[in-house]
Amino acid sequence: ATIIEVEGDREVIVTATASESGFSNALGFRVVEADGTRGADQIVFANDDTVTDGERFSLGSFADGTKLEFFILQDGGALLTGDAQAKLEATASGFLVGFEDLVAAAAQNPRHLQRDGDFNDVVFNVSFEATGS
Repeated sequence: ATIIEVEGDREVIVTATASESGFSNALGFRVVEADGTRGADQIVFANDDTVTDGERFSLGSFADGTKLEFFILQDGGALLTGDAQAKLEATASGFLVGFEDLVAAAAQNPRHLQRDGDFNDVVFNVSFEATGS
């Protein structure tokens, strides 16, 4: 899934990585409470076409164990999240996340574009830094 648990009381940093997409995708996140309820959607960046490789975004500081769910908005419309839309890989510094911005379901893919399943349409690293660093 696209849910990441904060390790320690830390500042959460998203660092953009080179990606390839035919859409202008927004990246967002929300806090997932212990009971599973989701907090308000927050946008990290509104258009991945305007983000440069290596650009950093602070999501703010979070307490140990806070769960953050990431999602993309395809061309500012359909909200995409979950195992079918994203791959998550642990790294030495946190997590690498790659999103696929095409869905297989015809109802959600009105232009009937072929899903390539490369998960390189929106790619970013999530890392945790000491608060105030």
